[in-house]
Amino acid sequence: PSTAAPTQLPTVAPTSPPSAAPSTAAPTHIPTAPPTALPTAPPTTRAPSAPPSAAPTNTPIPEVVRGSACLDGLNATEAERQKRSIADAFAAALGVDASRVTATIAAGCDGFDLVVLRRRLATDDSVTVDVQVDADGDAAAL
Repeated sequence: PSTAAPTQLPTVAPTSPPSAAPSTAAPTHIPTAPPTALPTAPPTTRAPSAPPSAAPTNTPIPEVVRGSACLDGLNATEAERQKRSIADAFAAALGVDASRVTATIAAGCDGFDLVVLRRRLATDDSVTVDVQVDADGDAAAL
């Protein structure tokens, strides 16, 4: 028997034999003892809130397409009076029903940095028209 203090450092020359022989049995997936904890409550199952339908519904998701245009030679007051006609013109150009087009008038043409328009931007004779079209599930066609 050794009287040396225990150490956690490995050594190639142990001073005493192992306290237990190494296990040579092959590992298994079977537990050595049966489980001791039983479930506290049986599992519950819930019924579906509605029976499954025979076929999925293909309801189109409402889509909206938005855009802006600068109209030169038209002031904001006149554009407000003509807003429905402007929306109708956009509807005709896009090939959609006029009831699906909404036009909003804004003064000036901010954001439209075109050389042709620069001469006119200093006057009140240009408006921006923000157009919104209910694409009715077919935004790619617009």
